[in-house]
Amino acid sequence: MTSFDDLWRVYPHYQQRSKKAVSRAIFQAIITTGRTTKVDGLELTHQAEADVVVNAAKAFHMQLIRERTPASGENRDFVPGLQVWLNQGRFEDLDDADRVDLSTQYDEHKARVTERGLRLVK
Repeated sequence: MTSFDDLWRVYPHYQQRSKKAVSRAIFQAIITTGRTTKVDGLELTHQAEADVVVNAAKAFHMQLIRERTPASGENRDFVPGLQVWLNQGRFEDLDDADRVDLSTQYDEHKARVTERGLRLVK
C-alpha cells in the first residue's frame, strides 16, 4: 500500500524546506476527498490515488535527474516544495503512459545507484 512516507522518500528535496505535516495533510486530502484550489478565479479540484501521486513524484524526480546531467548544460537549483507541488496539482502534468515510463526509469535508476552503494542526488 502506498503511503505519504513513500511520497516523502521519492520527492526531490533540494534547496527548499518542505513542511512535512502540511504536505501530509494535502496528500491525505488529495487521495480521499480531493483538494480544491483557486487559480485566477477558477476552482480546480485535484484528486488521485496514492500510487498515481507517488509515481508522478518519481517521474518528476527522474526529469530533474536528466536535467541535472552535465550533457544538458543546465543545473536546476530550484525545485518547488512538496506542498506547492501537491497544491498546484503538478502530479497531473504527465499523461499516464509518460508517468509510468518515467517512474519505471526512476526505479531502475535507483536500483543501479543502490547496487553501486551510492545515493540518489537530492
